[in-house]
Amino acid sequence: GPVQVTVTEVDLPQCSNQVDDDGNGRIDYPSDPGCSGPDDREEVAPAEPPACSNDLDDDGDGLVDYPIDQGCISAAGESEVDRCGQGVRFAEFPVDQPFVLGDTSTGTNTMSGSCGGANEKEIIYHYANPFNARLTFNTNFPETGIPTVLYIRRDCATRNTELAAPMGCDDGQLGGTQHGRLTIDRASAGDYWVVVDTRLGAGGAFKLSVDVHRLDPGCSDGRDGDGDGEIDGDDPGCSGPDDETEDDPPAGTPAAACANDRDDDGDGFTDYPEDPGCTAMGDTDEADPATPPQCANGIDDDDDGRTDYPTDGGCQSRGDDNERNPVPSAACSNALDDDQDSRTDYPQDPGCRSAGDSSEADPATPPVCFDGVDNDRDGIADFPFDPGCASAADMDESDPAAADMPACSNGLDDDGDGVIDFPLDYGCAYAADETEQGAALAPACGNRRDDDGDGRIDFPDDPGCRFAADNDETNVGALPPRCNDGVDNDFDGFIDFRDIGCLDAEDNDEADPAEVPLCGDDVDNDGDGTTDWPDDVGCQARGDLTEDQSCQPGVQTPLVPQNGSVSGATLMDGSDNYYSRCGGRFAPDAVYKYVLDAQANVTFSLDNPGTDYPAVISVRNDCEEPTSLLGCAGNFAHPTPTVTLNNAAPGEYYIFVDGGGPERWISSGNAMVVPPSPDAYVPSQADLTPQNWGDGGNDAFDGYGATSLTFGGVTQSVDISVGRHQGNVNGYAYTATSDFPSPSVWRMRIEPAVDFDDRLVDFRLGDLMAGGGNMGCDRDCLDPHSIEFDGRQINYFTSTDQFDPDTVQMLVPSDPEQVGLIRYDNNNDNVQISAAGIKLPVTMYVAVTNANLDAVAAAIITDIELQAGPGGPDAQRFGNFELTVQEN
Repeated sequence: GPVQVTVTEVDLPQCSNQVDDDGNGRIDYPSDPGCSGPDDREEVAPAEPPACSNDLDDDGDGLVDYPIDQGCISAAGESEVDRCGQGVRFAEFPVDQPFVLGDTSTGTNTMSGSCGGANEKEIIYHYANPFNARLTFNTNFPETGIPTVLYIRRDCATRNTELAAPMGCDDGQLGGTQHGRLTIDRASAGDYWVVVDTRLGAGGAFKLSVDVHRLDPGCSDGRDGDGDGEIDGDDPGCSGPDDETEDDPPAGTPAAACANDRDDDGDGFTDYPEDPGCTAMGDTDEADPATPPQCANGIDDDDDGRTDYPTDGGCQSRGDDNERNPVPSAACSNALDDDQDSRTDYPQDPGCRSAGDSSEADPATPPVCFDGVDNDRDGIADFPFDPGCASAADMDESDPAAADMPACSNGLDDDGDGVIDFPLDYGCAYAADETEQGAALAPACGNRRDDDGDGRIDFPDDPGCRFAADNDETNVGALPPRCNDGVDNDFDGFIDFRDIGCLDAEDNDEADPAEVPLCGDDVDNDGDGTTDWPDDVGCQARGDLTEDQSCQPGVQTPLVPQNGSVSGATLMDGSDNYYSRCGGRFAPDAVYKYVLDAQANVTFSLDNPGTDYPAVISVRNDCEEPTSLLGCAGNFAHPTPTVTLNNAAPGEYYIFVDGGGPERWISSGNAMVVPPSPDAYVPSQADLTPQNWGDGGNDAFDGYGATSLTFGGVTQSVDISVGRHQGNVNGYAYTATSDFPSPSVWRMRIEPAVDFDDRLVDFRLGDLMAGGGNMGCDRDCLDPHSIEFDGRQINYFTSTDQFDPDTVQMLVPSDPEQVGLIRYDNNNDNVQISAAGIKLPVTMYVAVTNANLDAVAAAIITDIELQAGPGGPDAQRFGNFELTVQEN
């Protein structure tokens, strides 16, 4: 049929029409100072002449303006600086052009690439890449009549900024073309200097093209583009998801509206990622859009069963307008423990602010809902127990108003199953859960089965169950104290700090005392106008024995004179009421009080002539509250027992003098009794003999005999065959003892040849780089387990495999403070156990059994003994001391 064609004439841009439109005597780009490029529609010059048209020698090189100064690309250039070196000219490669034509014979002879071009002529192009892209530069065309060398720098004048091989320099010879071709797979926005050099000869004509494939912008590509540890919207350099660079604003720049800790638009939400008006940390406007973003509209836009921020894995923030889940999934919704802290994804991991968070890395300061403190003084601390904690990363524990309580804390049977709220309803994963509806399959702690075979069924009967939605009945070692677990353990109708059986957050017994404690007796015992917990700040719980900061009845607290000293002694049979993270367990102690009248720097010290034993000193604000610890020293971490408090506030301070002498964990060396396998299984000698660990995959220890110590940068294999062996690694002498304390347990003890040699070594059993060790991990390996010993949690792992016997494996350091350095890593079926920077001795246990594995771990722990310092179990745990306090 007939076709109607409309033709519209469009005038050429003034900056490329060969006309002096503004009548200044200069025509078009690059000669006219009003032309920023050939596509500029107007030639009108700016009111203030640019550097390349102001008749001044701005860079002091004796050359003035375009075209004389080589630093000027055009008359509109804002800088005369010769960016490729003094007197070296370069040309602009327009980003909207597919190619440029040039001739190296007309160029300079000052540069060379890592693959050629020395002493040959080159043409230099500046390519201002406007966005993240895959860039391919190519000279392989018929128009290129010479062999070319192509290389790219980020700083034109600096040779070592050439992009790394194989993408930074190409002379075409590998491809057989003689013409260079380079691809930058992920080029961020910014300056690139593309050099077409001559490989040999006098130079000649060439064609240089660029192929551009745009990638996700730098602020939505899931990468840390500027290397500051923050990714995309979390980076203060990102104003929004379309921002091409994460580069942070200059130092001293005021925080953007979405990062200033203020609710600028008064909508009840503050900053990124909480405010629907904030698309990134660097967003300068909190105002909410007229249409709510997908991640704040109350609709499951991508039909994945999860709605909006923070629960949808496709939502990086409440202002995100796309709920589509990324591929691969965000770190906080990928079902992996990315940071290996035994907590996986949102809302469990304290590093996950939302399911769409790109990193599980925990913050340096624990979030309010993961700090072990009852911050809102409602009797319950932290996620998952506090109804004010929507996740472990939540920074506010405050409970919602009664009318707004979530379904799992509102006192109602919302799902009509006869069970009410967290922790009893297995549909409630945490106290702040908005629904009592759970998964189709009941979790292990709510399925009415004895999953771990210990004779105890589900929550609250099974001690491995922290709540009914807990899916692991066997994790007996990771339980919080009973006074901080969100459970009415003694069934008296009161939970945790509300229970008069609870002294504080570390109390592991809710049983009520015969006499009502002072913090639960409805009397203002300290006369401060407030009564009992939670109103009286001196009360840590209703079971606290005192309403003030003082110590429990019966503990004497002599006063240290201002800027004075006292002498005292701890006795072998003295009371042991306190300890700190620096030591003092099972050692007699003494307590003193100091009253500070005005703010000052204060030093508390036992490092005095009158102290004749390795003592530990610690200082608290509240005598009975462990979390009020202000500092401690002595024993392991700080051998000199001195604590200095800078800018200490006026008030009472309690000073604890305790027994040091380096406490350490060691193996008893005795025989062990472990639970027998229910099927009477006893491992063969091949299963347990280290010499046989490498038999081609027929047992749980194939390839697992590689054991080493590293000291001073030198690594040496350790002889783990049965018996006692001496070794020396780079001057560190040690003994290794390998034995069988039980028919089903192999034990290896590595001890320093010089007792209490505190130099640090690295230990490794198995080698992932060399294939590791097949520890029977085909079905269940490295599932996190821990067990309490001496007030600490010792980690271990178990393996269960259809072809190999089950195992329990545990590495125990000597220093209780170093339990966190033990690592259990695996690569598919290969396992490595290691510890970096620990003190010897160290003890390794491997049990091969079909008995209950956690019961076996409990039996292994009985082999560990707490040893005091040199000189016997008591000699270094008490003695005379001189305590001084000095205000500055």
